[in-house]
Amino acid sequence: MNSKLIIISGPTASGKSRLAQEVFDYFSDFSIVNADSMQVYKDLPILTAHPDDLYTNSSNYNLYSILSYDQSFSVSNWFKLAEDKIKSLWASGKTPLIVGGTGLYIKTLLYGLSDLPCISLKIRNQVNNLFAEIGVDKFYKLLQLKDPISSARIHNNDSYRMIRAMEVFEQTGKSIVSFYKPRGSYKANFYNYLHINISPLRQVLYESCNKRFLEMIACGVFDEISALRTKPNSDKSLLVKALGYSSLSDYLDKKISLEEAIDKGQIQTRQYAKRQVTWFKNQAPEATMLEFENYNEINSKALSLIKRFLGS
Repeated sequence: MNSKLIIISGPTASGKSRLAQEVFDYFSDFSIVNADSMQVYKDLPILTAHPDDLYTNSSNYNLYSILSYDQSFSVSNWFKLAEDKIKSLWASGKTPLIVGGTGLYIKTLLYGLSDLPCISLKIRNQVNNLFAEIGVDKFYKLLQLKDPISSARIHNNDSYRMIRAMEVFEQTGKSIVSFYKPRGSYKANFYNYLHINISPLRQVLYESCNKRFLEMIACGVFDEISALRTKPNSDKSLLVKALGYSSLSDYLDKKISLEEAIDKGQIQTRQYAKRQVTWFKNQAPEATMLEFENYNEINSKALSLIKRFLGS
C-alpha cells in the first residue's frame, strides 16, 4: 500500500491552491486534502478562498465545505478526519496531497496532538466572561503577567489562543506550553512525507494579498457575508474570524466607508500572511522552503521535488 504523503503549505494568497491543482493535474493518482481551518466551512467560500476547481471537481477535494457556520471545530477534530482520510486514500491507491496554511493542523499531523488538560465549564465561562469584560488588550497584558512563556508565543490580537492559554493556566496553574509534546516524540503513521512550504518574496506576497481582497469583492463577497449575518447566532460562529469579515461587516453596518473596509481588510490579510511566514520558518524546520518572485518559478521546482520524492 502506498504510504507517501505530500504537504504544500504557505501563507495566505501565496498560490497554494493553484500549485496544488497543477500538481494534481500532473499526477493522476493524487487527491487533495484541506488543511485550512476556515475552508472546512461551507458558508463563506469567497471570503475564505475556496479552490476554484472545488465545485466542478469535488471528488478530488477532501475536507472542504464539510461544516455549517454553527458547528464548532478544533485541531483534534481535523486531525481525526485527516488521519482517516489519508488512510482511506492510501487504501485506494491514491497519494494524499495536504494543502493549507493552518500551521497547527500540519504540525499536529506530523507530530501528534498535545496532551492538553480538560477545562471545567466553570473556568471556561470565567475566562470567556473576563475576556468580554476587559477586552483583548487588557486580557493579553494579564496573560503576560500570569503566563509569560505562552504569551511570548501568541500574537496580541489572537484572541482564541489567548483564551485557550488562560483557561489552561487557570485550570492547572501551569503554562499551556508545558503540555506541548517535544518535537520528535510522536511518529506519525504517514512518516514518509515531503513538506513543501512556498513563500513569495515579501512585496509579491503583499501585492497578492491586496489583489485577492479586491477580487473577492468583485466576486460577490458582500452577498455571502450578508446571507451569513441573517442566520441565528452567526456572530458566535468561528467564521467571523475569517480575514476581512470584521471590516466588511462594518461597511455593511455603515460604520466605515468601502475604501476604509478594503484598506483594513488588506492590512489584516498582509499582517496575517507575515505571521504565517514567520510561523512556518520557526515551526516547520523539516519543510523544504521555496521562496520565489514569479509564480512560474515555483511550479517546476515543486514538481521536480515531488517527482524525486515519489521515485525514492
